[in-house]
Amino acid sequence: MIISDQDRQTLTEILGFGREAADLVSRGKSTYDTDVLLQRAAQMICLNLGAVAKRLSAAVVEGHPDIRFTMMVALREKVAHGYRILDTQVIWDTVATAIPEDIAGVAALLDRAGTHRSSRRTHRAP
Repeated sequence: MIISDQDRQTLTEILGFGREAADLVSRGKSTYDTDVLLQRAAQMICLNLGAVAKRLSAAVVEGHPDIRFTMMVALREKVAHGYRILDTQVIWDTVATAIPEDIAGVAALLDRAGTHRSSRRTHRAP
């Protein structure tokens, strides 16, 4: 599958939020449970992932049903509009389990498409 430069950039942004999620999870569940700011950070990661995933082309989203892009967008809507009723355990499970699974899929997709070269582009003089 050929991935457009815009989708490639968006997928790379998703990888960045995946790294943030991994950093948050590395602090541990007990820290998350007692730190409201860490809970809010997890919510923001979910919100940002969904906002970025929303920019992906239908071809990428539909072509890779194993990566939960649609769920990323749906969770973004829930976080953005229902923050007072969010279950911190659901957010933790998402950040600790679902996001890493999807990030692995995104990384594999970028590898198959040979997209890491886009971050190493050289600029040619006119």
